[in-house]
Amino acid sequence: MRTWFGLARRAGKVAAGASEAKTALASGKACLILLAGDAGRGVERDIELRGRETGVPIFRCWSKQELGELLGEKEKAVAVITDHHLALRIRDSAVMVGTAGENGGDI
Repeated sequence: MRTWFGLARRAGKVAAGASEAKTALASGKACLILLAGDAGRGVERDIELRGRETGVPIFRCWSKQELGELLGEKEKAVAVITDHHLALRIRDSAVMVGTAGENGGDI
């Protein structure tokens, strides 16, 4: 999962942080939401609501610190994958290692 996530990041296909995630969701570019397991309740509720409204699957993974480190930034509570094929790869690898979140449905 980390390998595919790193590839998506290097390809510029990750919207990192709540603000960028909301923009990607609103624009219809979001394919997969990665929500840190220790995300704040407000961010969690907001992103879950937007995910349900747009039909974008949500996976809970890593901590805010780990997600931030993978992005080469400070802590991040949420990241959105904006490439369909990379989102499928990340989803499939997440399911294989058992990190799938609440609505890990079709992408």
